[in-house]
Amino acid sequence: MQCPNHPAVEATTQCVQCLVPFCSECVNLRNEDKAYICHDCLAQIAFDYMDQDIKDHRSEREIKLQEKDFEKKAKKHQKIGAVVAILVFAVALNFILYPQEPIPDAETISSENNLLAAAIIIDVAISQYADDHGGSFPPTLMDLWDTYLPSDEIGPDILEEFHYTRPTMSSYELCTVGGDGGQTEDIFFAGGE
Repeated sequence: MQCPNHPAVEATTQCVQCLVPFCSECVNLRNEDKAYICHDCLAQIAFDYMDQDIKDHRSEREIKLQEKDFEKKAKKHQKIGAVVAILVFAVALNFILYPQEPIPDAETISSENNLLAAAIIIDVAISQYADDHGGSFPPTLMDLWDTYLPSDEIGPDILEEFHYTRPTMSSYELCTVGGDGGQTEDIFFAGGE
């Protein structure tokens, strides 16, 4: 049988890897098992070894990069956690040092305990009265009571908290009464021309 690389030379040895017969020039003796291997198979083994070594090295490098990335993210999360903890502490401290009055429920804001609510209700009642009386405003606030004002919310005692005047026949002013009985500008409504 002839060597495939040297057709004029007789094949004397067979490659243990690919089992092809070669001449003595086309094979190398492996030291570990004293077997012959052809140049192509030896090159392939070397290439596979280098490829695996590169892959192993790449894997180690990727693992190190992932560990560094994880450490960076962990430090970032620790910083964010610290900032959040400080903010929560600051908000809690604010509530302890400066307690807030609770916001009242809508049911508790009524004309009886809130003059502004009463003034708004009275102002709407004055407008409704004017609509029903050809644009003319009521002579007194008592003219609104029980017809235009809800009697269960605004009674004569609440009407006494307000000063009502008609500077002209087509205008009015509504304001709160001060402690001395005079009008104040704390709550002031004006209507008409």
